Amino acid sequence: MARLWSRLPSSGGRRHLGPLAILTALHLAVVERALRGGHGIPSDVIPWDFADSYARFLTFISDSLRAGSLPIWFPYGHAGTPFLVNPQSQLWTPVTWVLSLVPGYSLLVAQWQVFFTVLFGSVGVYFLANSLWGKRSAALLSAIAFNFTSARLCNAEHMDIITAFSLFPWIFLGLRRLGLGKPWATPVLGMLIGLLVVSGYPGVVLLCPLWFGAWSIWILATDCPDRASRKRFVVQLCLALALGVGISAGYWLPVVGNLGAFSRGAPLTTNAALAQGLPPSDLWHLIFGAPTSLIPHGEIPDKSMRGLYFGIVALLLAVYALVGVRDRTVTALGVGLLVALLMSLGKGFFLRVALHDYLPFLNLSRFPPADSRAVAALAGSLLAGGGLANLLDHPEERPRLARILGGGVVLLLVGLIWLEGIIYPKAIASAMSDSFGNAVFIELLAVAVAIIGVLRFVRPQSLAICLLVASGFDAGTHATLESRMWSEPSSSNIYRLGEIWRRTFDSSSALQPRADAKAVIDVASNDAYLDKKFYLGSYSPFLLRRFESLLARNFHDFFINGKRVVGFVDATAPSDGAQFESTAVPVDFAITRYLPDRVDYAVNLPARTTLVFNEVYFPGWHARVDNGASVSMREVSGGLRALTVDAGHHTISTRFSPWTFWLGLVTTLLSWGLALAWLVRTTVWPRRTVRA
Repeated sequence: MARLWSRLPSSGGRRHLGPLAILTALHLAVVERALRGGHGIPSDVIPWDFADSYARFLTFISDSLRAGSLPIWFPYGHAGTPFLVNPQSQLWTPVTWVLSLVPGYSLLVAQWQVFFTVLFGSVGVYFLANSLWGKRSAALLSAIAFNFTSARLCNAEHMDIITAFSLFPWIFLGLRRLGLGKPWATPVLGMLIGLLVVSGYPGVVLLCPLWFGAWSIWILATDCPDRASRKRFVVQLCLALALGVGISAGYWLPVVGNLGAFSRGAPLTTNAALAQGLPPSDLWHLIFGAPTSLIPHGEIPDKSMRGLYFGIVALLLAVYALVGVRDRTVTALGVGLLVALLMSLGKGFFLRVALHDYLPFLNLSRFPPADSRAVAALAGSLLAGGGLANLLDHPEERPRLARILGGGVVLLLVGLIWLEGIIYPKAIASAMSDSFGNAVFIELLAVAVAIIGVLRFVRPQSLAICLLVASGFDAGTHATLESRMWSEPSSSNIYRLGEIWRRTFDSSSALQPRADAKAVIDVASNDAYLDKKFYLGSYSPFLLRRFESLLARNFHDFFINGKRVVGFVDATAPSDGAQFESTAVPVDFAITRYLPDRVDYAVNLPARTTLVFNEVYFPGWHARVDNGASVSMREVSGGLRALTVDAGHHTISTRFSPWTFWLGLVTTLLSWGLALAWLVRTTVWPRRTVRA
C-alpha cells in the first residue's frame, strides 16, 4: 500500500486524483445497491420522505418540462397549489433542470442525485482539509469521515438536508479562498450561496449565518493581516452575498411575495420549534456507531435526526488534535464542534432557546438537530485530519496517540455497560445486541488496527495508510450497518410506484371526482405526482389559507363531486358551499388541454356568464378568450377562480403566470450570467493576458 501511494502523482492538480479516486471507490462500494436497478426502480431505495415526496417532486418537474409545461403549479392536490413556492422541490437548481431534460427523472435517477451529492460534499471536505493541513492523507481521512457520517447519511430521506450539508464545506472553502485574496472566489461563493438558498432545507439555511459568520470572523482574524485585506474581504463577501441573493431570487421572491397566503407562514412557538432536539443521551452516538434504531427510555425523537457518528478512529484523532496540537485553527474547530453539538440539543441548550426567543423567524424549523449535527461532524472530521497531519509532522507523538486510542477501547467497553444499565434500562438483550453488538465489535477492531499501526510504523506514508485503512473500514462498515436508515430493499409498495407512473398529462382525468382523504395533509395523496390524478389531500409543507377557508365553508362536496366549470348569470357566487351548489347553473364545456400551468376549455354559453372553476384561486392566473388579450382571473366565493365571458361559443386558455415568477426568473438568469462571466474574467482572461 505504501508503494502504491508513493506512485501517485505528487505535484500539480493531478496529485489529488489518487485520493479522490480512493474516496469515490469507497463511496460507490458502500452505496452501490442503491445506485442500480431496473425500470426506474433501485434495488435498494431510500425510504420514507424521499420515496414519498422528494423523488416524486423531481419526477413531476421532469414530466412537466418534457410536456412543454412549466412546473410552477400543482393542480392534483388541495384543489391546486403553487408548486414554485414549495421549499423542498429542488425546482430552482440547475442540476434538476439538466437531469429533467436529459435522462429524465425516476426514483432511481433521483437516488443517483442524492448519493453523488453526498460524494460532492465529501470532495469539498477533502479540498477544505487540504487547504487547512496541507496533506493529502489528512484531507482524505477527513473526507472519508464526513462522507459516511450518520449525521448526513441518516438524513438521506431529506434531500434538501443532504444538499445543504454537501454545499457547506464548499462555502467554507470559498470563504477561506476569499480571505486569501483569490479573485475567482467571489463569483464562486455567490453561486454556492445561491444554490444553498434554493436547494437547502429552510431550517439549515436560516441558521447558516451563525456558522458562516463565525467562520468569516475567524478568517478576518487569521488570513487578513492588515486593514486593506480585511476591507477587501468584507467588500468581496458583500458582493458574493448580493450575487447569491440574485441567483436565488426565482425561489425567494414568490415566497416572500405571497407569505401571507399560507397557513404555515407564521413562526411556531419556541417550545414547539425546539421540541425535537436531541436528548443529551444521544451524544453517545458520537462513540457508538449504529444505535439510532434504539430509542432511550422516555424519548421519542425522529430516528433520522439522531445520528452523530463520524468514525471512532476519526473521533480519537480529533481528540488527539485537541489535546496535543497548539494551533488556533484546531481551537476554532473545537469550539465549532462543541457549539454545534449544543445547538443540536434544541430546548436542552439555553442559548439556543434565547436565540429563538429573540429571532422568531428561526422557529419555522421543526427539527433542531437537522441544522447542527452535520456541522459538528464536519468540524470533527476536519479535526481528525488535523490530528493525522500533526502526527505525520511529529512522529515522536505516536505514544500519546496510542494512549488515546487505548483509552477509546476502555471507553467503548465501559460505555457499553453503562448504556445498557442506565440509558436503555428498558431495552431487551436482543435489541441491545442488534443495535450495539456488531457496531462495537467493528469499532474495537478498527481501533486495534490503528493502535498496531501507530506502534509499529515509523515511516509517515505507512502510518498514514494504516490510519486511513482503519478509518475507511470503520466508517464504511458502519454506514453499511446503518443502511436501514438510508437504503432498504425495494418492496412491493416501491415497485407499485413504477406501475402507477404516467408520464403524460391526460385532460380526461380532470372530469373524474377528486379522491377524498381523511385529512387534507395526506402522504398517500402524493401518488398524484406520479399518476396525474386529482386528490383533495396532499403532503405539502405549505397549505393555502384560501383552501382551508373554503373547506371550512362547506365546499368539500363541491371539490369532490362538483363539475369543473359552473356558472352564475345575473348573480353573485355565494361564499357558502351549500348555497353555492344550489344556485350555480350548469355550463356546456369541454376541457381540451390540461397541463400543470395551463388549462384550455371550450364553452357554449346562452348568456353572459360568470364562469367559476372548481380550483383554488391564487394571484397569477390569467385567461385569454378566443385568443384575445390576456386578463387576470378573479377571485370569488373567498377562494375560487372565476372569469366573466359573453354569450356564444368560445375557447378559453387559462395560464398560471405570476409576475413574481418572471421577475425572479429574469433576476436569477441575469445573476447566473453575471457570475459565470465574472468567473471567466478572473480565471481564463488573466491567463490569456499573460500569454500575450
